[in-house]
Amino acid sequence: MFLTKDLGHGQIDGTSTGATRPLYADFLTETGHDAAAAVYRQAGEQWSQVAAAAAGRASFVEIIELVEQVIRVEERGARALEQA
Repeated sequence: MFLTKDLGHGQIDGTSTGATRPLYADFLTETGHDAAAAVYRQAGEQWSQVAAAAAGRASFVEIIELVEQVIRVEERGARALEQA
């Protein structure tokens, strides 16, 4: 689902929530990759946290820490797909 307005917490017109990871997770679920889908749903939640932190004027250090966390989740997702 694509958003068409600024929701005031980092989601900007023309973007999708969670850096499109929830949409990708839906696709993975439809194709039977449930374990990877769960990881990408988590990644989507974390990307939304990154966006909210940036919109809330968090420090660069805080944003970097959030991005580092989501990178680890994304790596888990890639490994889950490799094992599928």
